[in-house]
Amino acid sequence: TTRGLYSSGFTLACLGLVIAFVARLQLRSYWSPITKTSNSKKILSTGLFYLSRHPIYLGRLLFFIGVMLMLNILGLVFALPYWFMLRRRAIMEEDILLKKNPGYKIYMKKVKRIF
Repeated sequence: TTRGLYSSGFTLACLGLVIAFVARLQLRSYWSPITKTSNSKKILSTGLFYLSRHPIYLGRLLFFIGVMLMLNILGLVFALPYWFMLRRRAIMEEDILLKKNPGYKIYMKKVKRIF
């Protein structure tokens, strides 16, 4: 039903916001809009970063899918391109981190990207 889709979307959007917000708080001063090489020596592997290498992106994706469900099930068509964009960004960041920190490869083996 439409009401069920809206409720599910709202719940998913709220979950996504919470995940992204908590992950951002856990990242603290190591966060930047663009991966900085000066911050790449530290590997955060606690909290949500123990479960996902990119919990902020995961939260953003869940939020986006939730909003699309709230608006219209057909809006989910836009979720796939958004997923590809987030995934590409995560891979680019990982390439930078791998070049600057050999320990990141070990972290990648332990923690999945999740999305």
